[in-house]
This record gives sequence, structure tokens and C-alpha cells, in this order.
Amino acid sequence: MTTISDFERHVLEQLFGHQAVEVLWIVNSRSARIVGVREARGPWVVKMPGWQTLEILSEVDRQAGSATMNQATAEFHSRLAALGVRLPDFYQIQEIFSFPVHLSSDHGEDCAAVVRRTHEELASITRKIVRSLNGVFEHGQNKVGVDARLSNFALAQDGEIIYIDIFPPLVYHDDQYFVHFPNPTDQEEVDTEIERKFKPFGILRRLRFDLLAINPNWSGIFFEALDEVDSLILRQELKDRFQSLPDQRVRQMDKQQRIDLLNGLPFGDVDTYREIAAQLIPVSEVRGQVMAQVFAATSFVGVSDAERRARWEKFLQIIDPFL
Repeated sequence: MTTISDFERHVLEQLFGHQAVEVLWIVNSRSARIVGVREARGPWVVKMPGWQTLEILSEVDRQAGSATMNQATAEFHSRLAALGVRLPDFYQIQEIFSFPVHLSSDHGEDCAAVVRRTHEELASITRKIVRSLNGVFEHGQNKVGVDARLSNFALAQDGEIIYIDIFPPLVYHDDQYFVHFPNPTDQEEVDTEIERKFKPFGILRRLRFDLLAINPNWSGIFFEALDEVDSLILRQELKDRFQSLPDQRVRQMDKQQRIDLLNGLPFGDVDTYREIAAQLIPVSEVRGQVMAQVFAATSFVGVSDAERRARWEKFLQIIDPFL
């Protein structure tokens, strides 16, 4: 049986009244508490963003924080829709007990689950994701971002792609960039995240890594999907940049060359760290677990320099057996 807290029970009552609601699943992400439910009208996803951060604040500060989060999320949703990105059929943003609560339609399995279950749709899904983001690439003006991991997309009943991860918002709003949750205060970190999440190369690099993390041999499938980029100039630029990434040649190197490559990278180049790991860790039953450790050890946003150094050392320990 899936257990919910008293707070979550009260939230569900506010959303659905006293109708019978079945709790299907609960997920704790780094940025939100997410509950999947079913009631008479169908399945829903209830997201409670930032609750761990907000619950320790005073009532006044919590209300202000909730308002900012909801306003930025509403702006993000609006801009994505205007750029032609397909979103959940229903998405409602509100505040309950001074906490932000987002209610959205449930579109079933995300694309990561689909790809892991069957590889038959892999190439098609990858192409559709790239095609769905052309509006952001061409008209986003680096003011609207996308976190293009497979789990942030789902397939609609008509087979088209839906972007389901509206929080955290990735948007320029109220004279500031929202790039992460909690949002970093260091401008250098913000600039790095703009490159990674707001610009075409960074957005698609995240998608490529998700494919490599499952199977390094899927790099070619990603490269072919770049043909879905509408702009011929941008398409060729992207192909050139992806072909030049260091991980493309790492499997042909010996151990000392790989060590030299890692030591020669700029400190904090987390995307390259992850891509090299994805190329070297063998496909096996434990690969997913090891890649999850790699991802955690290379998550540098919002942590101190000392913690980054500690995580870098942890990454080196994880990757060493595979060099």
C-alpha cells in the first residue's frame, strides 16, 4: 500500500474534495514531492515543488517563495506553449496552505521507461523529441530552456511527444534566469547552466547523454536524429560539435591516454565526465546503478568548492576500474 502524509492527504482533499482518490505511486525528486493518483475522471499527477525547502521557512517567507515559484512556472509553461512545445493536456498551478501545488494530467509511461522496456521505438522517440524542440531552438532566444532527459518526455495517444516536466522552470523571468532548483546565486554557475539548458547544443547534449547512459552504442541513433533540426545551418553546427566531443574517441585509447584526457579537462566539465563514463562502463545488469553513482558524483550545481572537489575524487574512484 502506498502511504501518504497528513499534509498530502489534505492537499488531495483540497484538489478533489471528498471524492474517492486512489494513490498509485509516490516519487521524491530533488525538487519536488510527486504523487500519482486516480479518481473518477482518470489519472492525475500532483506535484508539490520545493516542499523541503519551503517547509522550514516562516509563513511570510514561504508565501513569497511559493508565489515566485508559481509565477516562474506559469511563465515557463506559457513560453513553451507559445514556442510549439506540446505540454500536458491539463496543467493547473495553485497555492495550497502556502505551498505551490501543480496538478497535471497523467500521460502514462515516460520515454525513459518506454525505451528501457523496448528498443523498438528508440529511434522514433529520439527523432520526435528533437523535432518537438525546434521552436525553442529557433525562437527561444536563450530565454527558455529544456531539461531534455528522456524521463521528462512522454508519448501522447497520437504518438507525438509531450514535455511533462514543467518544474523546475527553466526561463528568464522577472529580470533573472531560473536555471535549477534551488536556483544558484553564483553568476558563473548560472551562465554554465544557461549553456547547458537554454542553448541548442546543451539541450541536445543532455538527451544524448541519456541515450549513452543506457547503451553507448546508441550514439549513432542520436546523431541521425539531428536531421530533425529544421535549420540547416544549426543542424550542421550541431553535428560538427557532437563529432568533436572527447568521448567519441575514448574507447580507442589506452588507460594512460584516458587518464591524461580526464586530467586535462577543465575542472567542472561535468558533461564530459559523464559521457566518458558512459562510454567506458560495460553494458551489464549493474551499469544503471553505476551510472547513477556517476551522475550524483558529477552534480556540481549549488555546492561548495570543497564539496565539488570531494565529488570529483568520488567520480575518479568510480571510473578507475573501467579506465
